[in-house]
Amino acid sequence: MPPESLHAWFRELNADGQLNAILTDGVDVAVYHDAHRTGELFWTRRIPPHGRTDFAAAGLVISHDAPEDPNRTLLAFASTPMSLDPWQALTPGELVIARRGSIRWSSAPTEAGSPSEPPGTSPNDRVALADGRVASDPTDAPGETQRLLRVVHDTRYEYEQPVERSSHRLLLRPLSDRTQQVLDHRLVVEPDVPRIAYEDVFGNAALGLEIDEPFDRLSIRSEATILVSAAPSLESRAGRQPLSLPMSWMPWQRQMLSAYLLPPELPESQLRELTSFATALSERNDRDLVATLLDLNRTLFRDFEYVSGSTTHATTPFEVYESRRGVCQDFANLMICLARLLQVPARYRMGYVHTGADYVNTAQSDASHAWVETYVPQVGWQGLDPTNGVQIGLDHVRVACGRNYRDATPTSGTIYRGGGTETLAIDVRVERLDASALPDASALAQAGDSA
Repeated sequence: MPPESLHAWFRELNADGQLNAILTDGVDVAVYHDAHRTGELFWTRRIPPHGRTDFAAAGLVISHDAPEDPNRTLLAFASTPMSLDPWQALTPGELVIARRGSIRWSSAPTEAGSPSEPPGTSPNDRVALADGRVASDPTDAPGETQRLLRVVHDTRYEYEQPVERSSHRLLLRPLSDRTQQVLDHRLVVEPDVPRIAYEDVFGNAALGLEIDEPFDRLSIRSEATILVSAAPSLESRAGRQPLSLPMSWMPWQRQMLSAYLLPPELPESQLRELTSFATALSERNDRDLVATLLDLNRTLFRDFEYVSGSTTHATTPFEVYESRRGVCQDFANLMICLARLLQVPARYRMGYVHTGADYVNTAQSDASHAWVETYVPQVGWQGLDPTNGVQIGLDHVRVACGRNYRDATPTSGTIYRGGGTETLAIDVRVERLDASALPDASALAQAGDSA
């Protein structure tokens, strides 16, 4: 039964008297609060890791201490608040439908006065984010189709002793395709050494440096002007056909996508736990591929905390899953792992994001940003940014991609002799320019093709 019809049925029953009700079919839980304000109903949502697994009030203790509880999200309804959790009251006449730790639908009006959620958001974002944030793109204004961005990326290495011989790989040039045009790119390297430009196995524009003369400071400055054009959403691109999990691939497709289907090498027990989490998200969305990917993207944004310096390059996806904290690289790695466990090809994308707008996690502007691209049949690679809970849009600048961070890191290298202690400083600035005087993206694309 559609939620609206169920809500109308409850209201019809409620017209004949008092009604507070909780119904379940074993999958969904429907909670209705009396429209006449008789009694009260509350809900709360606990996100792992849990400091405690019990609820207590007025001599009553309810314990949820199963071994797997520390890694599970708990959604509870009660007629009175219990313990010290932040409980939210249902409004009179409100119907809430919950499934697997998340509220999937609510009849409560939004700020605009409509029971439906704002376009592009999940029905459960209103209640899942108690501080009022919603996982919708705050920067793509209605009708806006292009955005001009300038990126300046400074990298400085300093060494305790002179480096006598070293080799370096740079992945700093943004890519150009139908939705992103590089209008200008300049790269300044000091000391000035010969460069070898090539395309790596992932299609990235790479630059190789071989330095045979001693140096104690290496400075790399990349400046780029990029025109980003709006792309259709994943929902609209995949709307032509239903796509269900688990995914099945033709043998030749699996061969071509094998690099993006293999999860990281972790203990089997950890992979089983991550598979259980991914499967639960899939079942929460009736195994619909697109809905599951979008829900996973929002879940990592809602339930995981962005904490600078909380992890290292060696932090595994399971460690991020357990701690529920990390930075953009960690959220990308975890989402890639979960997608691959569902047999959805996923790859790591390095680039930049313009955080001058109303993004929550603005600390990522201090360095390059990372997100995920998943491969969807008859759609292609689609970018999802779990750090901000959005699909990539006009604020995202794509640079390099690969299986993981190592394939797409902006700068990497090997020191063969000398160096000693290394000091690294990175500064990234992304600013928006006036694009009103530029031709549209199609004209630029045609000019690029003819060139």
